[in-house]
Amino acid sequence: VSDERLRLAGSVSLPGAGKDEGETRLWGQWAMGSNTWGSIANVTCLFQAQTRGGRALFLLTGGTAPFPWVFHSMQARCSGGVGIMLAQRSFLHTTGCVVGGLGGGPMELDETAVYGVMLLENSHVIMHATTAGYCAAAGVRVTGEGVAVLDKCRISDNARGLMASDDVRCLLRKTRFLSNWCSAIDIADGTRQVGALNSAGDVCRVEMLLHTCRVRPVAASTKEQWRRAAAADAAAQHQQPQPQYQTS
Repeated sequence: VSDERLRLAGSVSLPGAGKDEGETRLWGQWAMGSNTWGSIANVTCLFQAQTRGGRALFLLTGGTAPFPWVFHSMQARCSGGVGIMLAQRSFLHTTGCVVGGLGGGPMELDETAVYGVMLLENSHVIMHATTAGYCAAAGVRVTGEGVAVLDKCRISDNARGLMASDDVRCLLRKTRFLSNWCSAIDIADGTRQVGALNSAGDVCRVEMLLHTCRVRPVAASTKEQWRRAAAADAAAQHQQPQPQYQTS
């Protein structure tokens, strides 16, 4: 989409309908270029990357504060990539959405996304009543000079809930972080912590305001199950016969 306004509305499941009856599903990638704005509602968008990395289901470089992209009651789910990636000076507002992977745990890379929402450069996102989950790196990733507002959101079942670096600003209000594997909030610049110099020689500055948020760690029994699964997988790989090479 380029230099245009888009309005896309799918069907809504009616009371008494089957689980998949009346649900609109769209497969593939979307690119919203500069000078674009619009809305997407009541659809499930899916994407499966051939190799894990930074390929995105939605790539947004358009939208402004008065004319943003608006995602309402929709799902952006992918495996092996990024659910929604924002770059340049894009602006996105989500409400009642689900973003991230298809499911799975930390050992199930075929089902998880890398990031649910990722902000680059000077992009902005306002997430209201939105769930970000099943991401192998982080549910929400904010870099550059991005601005992220999370209001009444649920960030669950990710490696990290929110990961921030560089000169970003984050406001978290009434947001719940549940069962994230490594940490609820991770603030760092690459392998360096806040206050250190980044690769450009600048100080990493992260401004974050939390208001009435809740954090619940992963249960000890769940962690033990993951350890046993990892140990069993390592043992199975060790028992596989090694290829024999003949030398002449």
